Formats: sequence, structure tokens, C-alpha cells
Amino acid sequence: MRTSVMRITPDMAKTMVGTNTNNRALRRTRVRQYAEQIKRGQWQATGEAIKFAKDGTLLDGQHRLHAIIEAGVPVELLVVQDLDLSTFKVLDSGLSRRPADALTAMGISNSSQKAALVRLYIAVEAGVYTDNSQQMTELITRTDITDYIDKNAELVDAAVSAARNVYTHCRGNQPAWGTLYMLIAEKHGRAEAEMFFKTIADGSNLDAGDPRLAVRNWAVRNTSNKRRGDHLWVYTRAWNAYKNNEQIHMMRLPTSAVRKDVRIV
Repeated sequence: MRTSVMRITPDMAKTMVGTNTNNRALRRTRVRQYAEQIKRGQWQATGEAIKFAKDGTLLDGQHRLHAIIEAGVPVELLVVQDLDLSTFKVLDSGLSRRPADALTAMGISNSSQKAALVRLYIAVEAGVYTDNSQQMTELITRTDITDYIDKNAELVDAAVSAARNVYTHCRGNQPAWGTLYMLIAEKHGRAEAEMFFKTIADGSNLDAGDPRLAVRNWAVRNTSNKRRGDHLWVYTRAWNAYKNNEQIHMMRLPTSAVRKDVRIV
């Protein structure tokens, strides 16, 4: 077995993938995801190698090589050569790391909640939110999420806490609650976000027509709805009505299936 670190250019990658005779079917979604990371300069060497058998057959690494071709950018990767063909059956038997796994490795608590919340928040702020989880994984990378949390740890902690408190009292969707908290806090300050969330969680002294009561009741009725875009649209509508002193007796979703416009006033 021979190992080396090689700067693999798109042309070299084309040659390497030409030796692919035993690999599984190419997953274009994964290729696009890797290519996007490469183009953004987010790709990092992890020690995972491109692997070749003794006869030159590519055993592992086709998605990374196709990503280099698609990105058109050279990448330094570890390359292992002269492996037995029998090693192919044990390759890729593990699970891919999720953003939450990376956050846990960084010693960050509540990693799953924070990863889900921040992915939704970044997507909304960038205007690219979609209910298609596969597309969201491509658009918002693990590095995007971990970098944001690393730079905004205090805000994310507060958002997770507020979202959990509201969810405990009236259910709904935690990432959507947390995203609304961050949107409000970024524009109006955390004090306003805290007050809005505490009154919704408490639910007392809210009169009929108060948007906070309307959104509270909607969240209780619609916890089984897993579309975060639906929840965030309703929560945002409630905040905007509250700020504009508008009365709402019952929250209703619009007919549009995709709701990207969740600007707050």
C-alpha cells in the first residue's frame, strides 16, 4: 500500500473516475454538495483518502472526484494506492457526519436543536428556504452552520432557550420558533424578542384578537404539521400583526405551498 497527498486537478479527477468499475451509482446530490463546498473554499482535508486497487481500479472517492470536476477547482487529497480489491466491501460502511455531529465534537451543547435552527435561519435570511430537506442540505452547508454558531453563540443559545420554553407550553415547531426569535432579536433587540416569546408561552392576559393568542392556539392545533415553512410564516405573521397593532382572531395559512417571504416589520 502506498499513500501520498496529491493536488488533484479537474483533469486528473477525470482520469481517475475513468477507472471506476466497481463503485456504487453516483449520487448527484452529494456531488453538488461537495462541489459547492469546494467553490466556497470550505472544503477541508479530513484524512479520508481516495483509494485505488492494485490494478488501478478506483475503490473509493468518486463523489469527491466528480465534485472537483464540477467545481473546476484543484483540491489536495490523501491518495491510497495498491489496495486489495477485497477491501471494497468494507468501504463507506459508516454514517456521514451531520452538522450536529460537528457541533458536538466542538463541545457545543444542544447541537441538534442549534443545527436545525441555524440552517433555517440562514436559509430565510438568504432567501433560499425550501421545504425540500435535500436541497437545504446542498444550499446550507455544515460549515455555514458551524461558522455561524461559533460567531453568534450567545444569540443562538438564547433562541434555543426561548424556542424550547414556547414549545413546552404550546408546542409548534422549535426551529421555526427559534428562527423567529433570532429575526426579531437581530432587528429589534433581544429584550423585545424575550417579551414576545414569554407572553406567548404564558398565554394569560391575552384578549381575543391578540395575535399572540392566535398564534399560540394555531401552534397547539398544528404541532403535527412538520413543514417548518408553514410554522415560520404563521409565527412571522403574528409578530407583524402584533407590531402593527392589528387584531387576528384565528391564524390561517395562505394557499401558496411554498412560503419564502417571512420578512418581519
